[in-house]
Amino acid sequence: DILDDPKPSIIFGNFGENALELTARFFIGSFDDYWRLTTEVRSEIYKRFNEAGIVIAYPQREVHFDSEQPIRISIDKQETANKSV
Repeated sequence: DILDDPKPSIIFGNFGENALELTARFFIGSFDDYWRLTTEVRSEIYKRFNEAGIVIAYPQREVHFDSEQPIRISIDKQETANKSV
């Protein structure tokens, strides 16, 4: 459903903070197909990246608390729904 003319293209737009910014340009016959086709194109790109061993790493962020006193942090084990009483 993607038109052959004008031809689809990939544009390397810029170096992002944690990314290579690429834009996929393609033209469709009907705007009614926009969401379906963009989803299919993005899913196919993601699938092919995975097959090629290309991992999309998401940035890691640190959180700093400015506090006058220590902050209590705990990790509690979550109860399972199938636990017998």
